Amino acid sequence: MHHALVHPLQPDDSATRELAGFCHHELRLIQERTAEVEKLRASLKEYYPQALPWFEKWTSPAAWDFIVNFPTHDDLLAAKHGKFIALLRHHHMKFTPHWQQLVADRQKQAPWPADAAGTHVQSHVALDAIAKLRAIQRSLEDCQKHIAELFAKHPDAHVFKSLPGAGKKLGPRILAHFGSRRDRFDSAHAVQEISGVAPVTRARGNSRDVKLRRACRKDFRHNLYWLAFASMKKSPWTRAFYDLARAPGDDHAEALRKLGCKLVKIIFRLWQDREDYDERRYLRALKQHGSPLPDSLS
Repeated sequence: MHHALVHPLQPDDSATRELAGFCHHELRLIQERTAEVEKLRASLKEYYPQALPWFEKWTSPAAWDFIVNFPTHDDLLAAKHGKFIALLRHHHMKFTPHWQQLVADRQKQAPWPADAAGTHVQSHVALDAIAKLRAIQRSLEDCQKHIAELFAKHPDAHVFKSLPGAGKKLGPRILAHFGSRRDRFDSAHAVQEISGVAPVTRARGNSRDVKLRRACRKDFRHNLYWLAFASMKKSPWTRAFYDLARAPGDDHAEALRKLGCKLVKIIFRLWQDREDYDERRYLRALKQHGSPLPDSLS
């Protein structure tokens, strides 16, 4: 019925496709790293739970080296202070009072009922996970290096660099989602729908049902969530918009989706016109249109 509206898909230029490919590869590597970190944590819970409080983030190479240097609780108890200091210095970390307390209290930790066989097996499982994590980390750093180089050379990079909260991670990703062909989307609403930040509305008689859009590009929506969240630290009006969205009872995710929907309209116009984002200019436009946001900032 809508064949006349369907057009052949025209690919982006090679620079954008290469950037998008590396961004997608980066996401897969992050997912693989998360999976291996969960395997490592599960193994430690089995035989060596005393190690878990030492690090909050187990995506840190310092945490992996900690397990390599002290693979069992007996190794942790037998270690001298100098070995802890050397480990921290290797990762450019200071021997803070927090670390001093951990080192001093390690003898007070309750023993874990683990047998020698289980400890031997699980320690090998943990070290195997760490070997995989190190390999993934090297690939991830190489991938991020390529992304930074490609983004710096991209002709549209200035548009996405100027977005509040975009930074070196979200800027390339959002650029890759929009692409290089301005004729692909006829309006910002089309981008809102494909990214999933625009809800699905079903009206039947006097009833009206608004639901989360599930048929969309999940990675696009995920990156817009993070952009909306990061923008609140850089742009006062985005924080005001989020607070106004939360006031009627929207939860955190709903408010971020609404803010992401608002940001897509802004990005779409900047992308079409190849212009940088200007906070003062946007605030003036809000005042001209009678938006309550500028008043909430004063």
